[in-house]
Amino acid sequence: MNKKVLGAIIVAILLISTGFGTYYYLLNQDKATAFTKFEKEWIQDNKLKLIDIGVENDIPVLNYVGEGLIFDFFKDFEATTELEFNRISYSYNENMNTDYKFLVSKKVANNQIQVYEDNYVLLTNEKKKFNNLDAIKNLKIGVLKADISDVKNYLKGLENEIIGYDDVVSLSISLGLGDKDAEVDAILVPKLLALKYSLNNKSHIAYLVNDLTLNY
Repeated sequence: MNKKVLGAIIVAILLISTGFGTYYYLLNQDKATAFTKFEKEWIQDNKLKLIDIGVENDIPVLNYVGEGLIFDFFKDFEATTELEFNRISYSYNENMNTDYKFLVSKKVANNQIQVYEDNYVLLTNEKKKFNNLDAIKNLKIGVLKADISDVKNYLKGLENEIIGYDDVVSLSISLGLGDKDAEVDAILVPKLLALKYSLNNKSHIAYLVNDLTLNY
């Protein structure tokens, strides 16, 4: 049964059988913790369990090599609730089969919580700035294969050659950020991922693409 439908049925039964006062009591937040009664009961029932949670481990600021805002959040959450999480690291754009995970997605589903909305940037290995989309016409641009459809649609009519790469490592190498010569003129990536390269002066943000977004 759909979780939303089941939830609606439970709410309806509560309202009919026990009245709004009981329903408010069950869902009202505790001022000290912000948890509802249901949430506190779930936490209590799961305190002795090791909960697997997937965490993408290569996104600067949020979570990168075991550090970042998401890892700090889990530490604080464990201290507050006495829950214990088994953090399973995986790479950007890699599938992770766990019930709970920190992920990157184009859209936010009803059962997901958005932490941050990112936009894309165009990176070059030379210091340059583009003031509008027409200025990047005819550039050979590298992107992740997962983004290639959206990028082609966004740059439609500009006659760019768009090349897709399987992962972030091969994408960065295509710009000449490794030991090989550059294969493309620029790469288009989410801004947080771009920090990994732009902060150490290996590449430069040449254009902000605010119309292409990604959710964490």
